[in-house]
Amino acid sequence: MEDQHFDLLKCAICGKAFAQEAGKRPTCPDCLAEEEVIYRKVRNLVNTCPDRRINVAEAARRLGIEERKINYLVECGMFELAVGVGLINRQQGD
Repeated sequence: MEDQHFDLLKCAICGKAFAQEAGKRPTCPDCLAEEEVIYRKVRNLVNTCPDRRINVAEAARRLGIEERKINYLVECGMFELAVGVGLINRQQGD
């Protein structure tokens, strides 16, 4: 039986500390659903914008979501930041 290694992380959504298997995203189990809701809201907004691009600050303002939460989605690779144009949805198939 392999030993599992857990790290103590700070949740990127709510900020509380939790134990997570090494190498996993820093989202606590309680916030996984919120992460998905935020992703879908941002994705829908990006998909309705001209050229499917909007900057993080404007997306946060329009959706009433903290910029740090949108930046977290970028850090996780769910969106890409293009210099001078803003967010680009990386998962076009959804």
